[in-house]
Amino acid sequence: MIKSMYKEFLLSELNRFYDTNGFIPRRKDMLVKNNYPSVYTYRYYFESFGDAIRYAGLIGKPNIVKFWKYVDKKGISDCWQWNGTKDKDGYGRFFSGKHTKSHRLSYSLQYGDISEGMCVLHKCDNPSCVNPNHLFLGTHKDNSIDMVNKGRNPDIRGENNPYAKLTNEQIKEIRKLGESTDLSQQKIADKYGVCQRHISRILCNESRSSDL
Repeated sequence: MIKSMYKEFLLSELNRFYDTNGFIPRRKDMLVKNNYPSVYTYRYYFESFGDAIRYAGLIGKPNIVKFWKYVDKKGISDCWQWNGTKDKDGYGRFFSGKHTKSHRLSYSLQYGDISEGMCVLHKCDNPSCVNPNHLFLGTHKDNSIDMVNKGRNPDIRGENNPYAKLTNEQIKEIRKLGESTDLSQQKIADKYGVCQRHISRILCNESRSSDL
């Protein structure tokens, strides 16, 4: 029991170091002179110091200090420009165990974890901005609508259109049903939750003809 409790204490100390300093501790950071348990103590309870880091859940945590060195912080309402690596679309890229987009990391540092499947959108429409006050969460559909409203989506045909009711795959299924079954257009419409006129236009290639 005592060994288990001290093991938990060591793990909490590793997390406390990260929360205080903004980067994953190295062996030399955990010496007694810094008021932390000696690195040799970790070796007694874990196979290696790296093993302790893994058990502490710190693997893949970003180096926050390094991250902010690449940011040109200005006023709270101004864009904070990312001065590190960027992709072809101008979005910042940051590596700390794995590549991630800088604005997404900035959002998570300020507001917490991002739910799976959610996008981080810019109010300012500046892809290089990492000011968390300029960022907000949205679905992929929200992102598409935002791009259309700001006039920067080069291809909004077919399922790329945020107002599209059917995916390209559903269009193919509807055309197959129209060719190989005796289902009425109304029954096909009911199956996919659209009106009969919509199905008629698809089968006559008057709508989504490029989605063959």
